[in-house]
Amino acid sequence: MEIDLLEKWTALKSWWGRILEDKMRFLLPVIILLVFKLLGAIWLFGRVPYQEIYRENPFLLFYAWDSEWYYEAARYWYSMKLNWNWFPGYPIIIRLVGSVIGEYDVAAVVVSFILGLAWLPLFQTIAEKYMPRKEALTCTLLTAFFPTVFIFTTVAYSESLYLFACLASGYLYKKKKYFQSLLLASVVAMTRVYGILFVIPYFIDRLIDRDWENIGYTTLPFYSLLFWQFYSYLRTGSFLTLAPFSFVVGIVKRFLGTGDLLVLIGGRSKATITGILMSSITGGETIQWELSLTFALLFVGLIGYLTIKSWDLDWRLGLFSTLNFIFLISFAGHGALSRYLVFSFPLWLNFRLKKPAGAIFLIIIFYLSSLYLWEQLLTGYLIA
Repeated sequence: MEIDLLEKWTALKSWWGRILEDKMRFLLPVIILLVFKLLGAIWLFGRVPYQEIYRENPFLLFYAWDSEWYYEAARYWYSMKLNWNWFPGYPIIIRLVGSVIGEYDVAAVVVSFILGLAWLPLFQTIAEKYMPRKEALTCTLLTAFFPTVFIFTTVAYSESLYLFACLASGYLYKKKKYFQSLLLASVVAMTRVYGILFVIPYFIDRLIDRDWENIGYTTLPFYSLLFWQFYSYLRTGSFLTLAPFSFVVGIVKRFLGTGDLLVLIGGRSKATITGILMSSITGGETIQWELSLTFALLFVGLIGYLTIKSWDLDWRLGLFSTLNFIFLISFAGHGALSRYLVFSFPLWLNFRLKKPAGAIFLIIIFYLSSLYLWEQLLTGYLIA
């Protein structure tokens, strides 16, 4: 009996070794995530209220707060003033797919869901440049099952597109396909308000190498934003329609009105981590130690540590992570940090576990937490 078990274990290890050597290893996380996302949706279908709505349209299981805004921006093409707060990268793709299949709400889900799986092989490929294949596979699964990564690459939000475009651009940049890489960087810039930060390491890198032939490509994301700003002006008659421009103008106005340098780093906002801490230190206000703020500070500390560690991998990855980190803790509400900070992909390249048992334990905890948060998002208890 013992010999039989030993033979089976040896055969299993041999099979696993062949998987890691074969390109099939890149499909493994995709298959695993697809299965667990569908199982999660089936489980939620029996738990959420207003069952008749989900029976009529099961795709609503993948709809949450911002999904409706993306849908309306795509379906009615920025017909309302508030639509301009949402960048056009995701709505454009929804509109293209929706015009083919005829259902824009379904298109929003399909685009996010597919891209929410397509980023996995890209991440795993990049991870293998910094660690052994087995660790890269584990790292990919841990990243994918982390609750806010799992949730926001499943529901109809723009995070899937943002993460996919960042990884695809980084992969092509490593291959020295600069034009294609910077085109995808333009998609990043047109998807999230802080997406333009992604191109800064590229520009500095080309400048250091004195690559005058390709440095011009690094301006593509800036031109994309300027084009969208000009288009929004033609549609609305205002230069302050887009979130980043109105955001910057608002900060400058507050600075000129008060002369307070802290407003330039979000230091007077009571909703941000820097604002809460700075106001307490310099303004004599007492911090309200709510549980959510405590968790936010602990989470920011962990992400800050991973941000510093990302410099050890590659200075370009470190710079991108640092710019993201500084911007988000300065200007994003502390309640939203667990959503935004986790999509700085270099952070996860430091998230390595060599023991399979530890990785499996964490994945189970992450998955159960993801299902809980998904249910909270659908029932309205979690607003994100």
